Amino acid sequence: MDQAQVQNPGSYLLFTSSMGNDITEMMQLEHDLHQGVEMLEELACAISHTFLLNYQPIISLPTGNLVGFEALVRWRNSRGIMVPPVKFIPIAEKTDLIIPLGRWIFWEACRQLQEW
Repeated sequence: MDQAQVQNPGSYLLFTSSMGNDITEMMQLEHDLHQGVEMLEELACAISHTFLLNYQPIISLPTGNLVGFEALVRWRNSRGIMVPPVKFIPIAEKTDLIIPLGRWIFWEACRQLQEW
């Protein structure tokens, strides 16, 4: 119903097996994400093997100097598959898992900065 309204308000779509597969995949991702975030909370912000941070440098165009960096979260689900942020960040935001995940990102980025 939501998909039909997004595509064309007042319209309808017939349910297809493809839609069922998409829903199943989203539900599995949400379940796996819950487990991953629960592991973070149980470890009390210990180093995670499920979530990791990649750092993207921020360069000043006029000087070419490094002026900072951006921490980008990556997620390896319970089956060891890297899940693209475009798939798991919207689910984290929708389910409020973004709050403990964001807390871990901040903690881990600070820990790594101190280590460096």
